[in-house]
Amino acid sequence: MEILFIIIGVIVFALIGFVAYRFFKVKTQRKKLESLRFNRIQPLFDQLNRKSVGSYSL
Repeated sequence: MEILFIIIGVIVFALIGFVAYRFFKVKTQRKKLESLRFNRIQPLFDQLNRKSVGSYSL
């Protein structure tokens, strides 16, 4: 019975470890992807902001 608890504990620990690993890995990858996407559209974003700022006159 004690061996069964040890085996179940190891399996649960492995699952929790895998979930934590994937969570942090996906979070890191998402940050990189968002940065890459923003770097691609940043020139367009800057142009849009310049035109928007210029169109408002008081």
